[in-house]
Amino acid sequence: MTDILKIHPSDNMAVALVDLAAGQAITVESQTLQLLSAVPAKHKVYLRDLPPDAIPRLYGMPAGQTRRAVQRGEAATPENLAALQETLEANLPELPAWQPPELFDLPTTFQGYRRGDGKVGTRNYLLVVYSVLCAQVVAERAVSVARKAYGYEREDPWLDYMKGTSTVPADIISGYPGVDDITLLQHDTGCAIGEEGDVGPLLDYMAGYIHNPNVGGVLVLGLGCEKTSIRRLQQVVGEAHKPVVYLEHQQAGAEDTFMRAALDAIKELMPEVSHAQRQPVPAGALVLGTECGGSDGFSGITANPAVGVLSDLLVAQGASVLLPEVPEMFGGERLLAARAANPQVSTQVLELVQRYLDYARQSGTHLAENPSPGNVREGLTTIQIKSLGAIQKGGTSPVMGVLDYAQPLTGSGLHLLDTPGYDVTSTAAMAASGASLMVFTTGLGTPTGNPVTPVIKIATNHQTANNMADIIDFDAGAVLDGESLAEVGRRLYKVAIEVASGKQTANEVLQHYESAFWSRSATL
Repeated sequence: MTDILKIHPSDNMAVALVDLAAGQAITVESQTLQLLSAVPAKHKVYLRDLPPDAIPRLYGMPAGQTRRAVQRGEAATPENLAALQETLEANLPELPAWQPPELFDLPTTFQGYRRGDGKVGTRNYLLVVYSVLCAQVVAERAVSVARKAYGYEREDPWLDYMKGTSTVPADIISGYPGVDDITLLQHDTGCAIGEEGDVGPLLDYMAGYIHNPNVGGVLVLGLGCEKTSIRRLQQVVGEAHKPVVYLEHQQAGAEDTFMRAALDAIKELMPEVSHAQRQPVPAGALVLGTECGGSDGFSGITANPAVGVLSDLLVAQGASVLLPEVPEMFGGERLLAARAANPQVSTQVLELVQRYLDYARQSGTHLAENPSPGNVREGLTTIQIKSLGAIQKGGTSPVMGVLDYAQPLTGSGLHLLDTPGYDVTSTAAMAASGASLMVFTTGLGTPTGNPVTPVIKIATNHQTANNMADIIDFDAGAVLDGESLAEVGRRLYKVAIEVASGKQTANEVLQHYESAFWSRSATL
């Protein structure tokens, strides 16, 4: 293992792989320099003297702007490096033509669920959806009661903890082993929103979950007078190719009657959903969602590019990959545009990021504020540095299209998805667009899951993988030990196939089923 990494030949910054001391001599590409300051692991060091307002490069792209003159061997910090407010590159970089990777001895099938609409799922869930927040409490109660009744929910061990006793939770034994779980799609709106605002996107969002191939049956609960009414949702959903039951509170009458109707519907749905059987299907039937959260300075050199290898291996077989989090494309959008399948898609990529810049400005902020305090502390000093590492998850294949928030995916290959950088709204949107499997890289650790799509959590480093072992499924820190990205990515591919075939992820074991809708309009 080396102490420092220069990512691209044109870079004038490098990444410290271990803590480096002031005065220490380091060698980069046969050149030795003495460090003028301590450089913590994950942080960057300047490889040459730069004047004020200079543009240092990382990943071969602009990484920020110097606030003052900096010296060779000095650490990059928020005090001497600012984020760029605009993308300065005028032209798209020239990139080599994509060469699909060879699969060698990797599996090319998984055990999935074929659905009536031709899609393939990795899970078989019974999903409960509420059309408006007014129906949330009944929906939550119905899911909780049903999960306990059918054995999906253990007795809460924290009750014993509070009482000072200790018990071993019993194994979950479902009355319907063919149903993976009963889950709830959450959001906090459905009414008092503009017709030109969130009504359409929220209907699309709920319909996307109903159509998700990991869902075998659905119960939809509504109030009866909301803007996103069941009648309107039914029109958007159309033919679901699976059993869907719609119930309204105002039509049922008393809440007791409504609750009984909801539980009766679940009773009727469970045996129907359980009839689905896993069967061998091509890996090219997968729709992979990619996410990063709690990122650190190793994200862009270990876990994210390992996911990129996985993405390329799947795309080579005809699968689809979603790359969300538009704020974390700012600074890397021209690399993505240069990979576009055609000029129209290239323009769409650039317009996507520009729209988000305008959206942020209208809200009185800027994408430069995206990095969290934890991101900055762990070596992601500017949004450009964070973005250039984040887009590594998309691999190197051509960008085939750009999707609006929760827009259904219809083609194969890599697609960009319009979402915030906020993890829960981003992962939720990928499931609405059809993701049947997700990979989620993290440097600092985060437990976020999803109601219908398993999320493989990937640590960027050994420390996080060990410290938060109960939420981590894969450790990409082996890259720092000298294992090649290609090999780590291939190992991750095998894990992805296992999870797609039914192996539980940590988020499923811990029952992390978070979801949130991206609301962009005023509450009326």
